[in-house]
Amino acid sequence: MKKQPKRRLIYSNFYGENYTEEDAREFLFETYAEEEEWETKSDIPISRVWEQISAQEEFSWDDEQYELRKFFDPHYWILQGSFGLWYGRPRGGFVFDSFKELCKAWSDCDYIRLYDENGHFYIDAAHHDGTNCFEVKRLTDKGKEYVDSHQWDPDEDVHDVVFNSNFYSTLPHYALKVFGCKKTEYETA
Repeated sequence: MKKQPKRRLIYSNFYGENYTEEDAREFLFETYAEEEEWETKSDIPISRVWEQISAQEEFSWDDEQYELRKFFDPHYWILQGSFGLWYGRPRGGFVFDSFKELCKAWSDCDYIRLYDENGHFYIDAAHHDGTNCFEVKRLTDKGKEYVDSHQWDPDEDVHDVVFNSNFYSTLPHYALKVFGCKKTEYETA
C-alpha cells in the first residue's frame, strides 16, 4: 500500500469540504426545530441551510485569517505554481511579505483551499476558467539576498533557484506551528 501525506485542511470554501449541508441541518434542527416547528431535518428550508453554511464559512474564514496574519506577517515568502486558464496552465509566482499580499493569489477566485501536507503549504483557488495551484515557502535571509541581488533577471529563473533550494527557502510547517500537528504524517491509500 502506498503512503500518502496526510492533508491538514487549514481552510476551504469548496462545497462539502469544511462545513457541509448535513452539518448545517444538524445545527439548525438542534437550535431552532421547536421554535420553527420542524419535525425532521428535511423540513428545514434549503435557503436557511445555505444561509447557515454561508455564516459558518464567514466565521471560519475570519477566525483563520487571524492565524494566517500572525503566521505570514512580517516575513518574506515565495509563492510558485500554475494558473488554470482557458488556454492552458502557465506558471507563475511572486515574493511577498504579508498575508494581505498572499491574498492576491486568490483575489479573482470563487473558492479557495489552504492546506498543509508534511510542512508544505498549498493553495488551490478555483475560478470560472479552472483552478490555480500554488505552493508557498519561507525565504531564508540568503534567499531574500539572492532575490534582491537578481532583481533584473527573469522572475521565473530567480524563483526557480530560490524555490528549489533548501539554502534559499524552507517549508513553512504551518500545521505544526499553528495547530501543533506532527511534523510528518501519512495515510495509507
